[in-house]
Amino acid sequence: MRLGALLTEIMPGVPFTLSHQLVPIVREYRRASATAIDASLKPLMQDHLRGLETDLRAAGYKNDILSRPAWAASC
Repeated sequence: MRLGALLTEIMPGVPFTLSHQLVPIVREYRRASATAIDASLKPLMQDHLRGLETDLRAAGYKNDILSRPAWAASC
């Protein structure tokens, strides 16, 4: 957990993924695969969501824009 705080402090605004937070299981292949996919998609999704917000604001949408990870849908 300290590593995440250090990364945020040293490189603010740079997306990163910590595998123990994404997939808190011992199975290394699954954890590594999920982390690699998350890390590669995170910057793309951040750009996409920023563009979506810009387009919505330009169209006159003034309310909050909320999102959540897909896995949270089952919660």
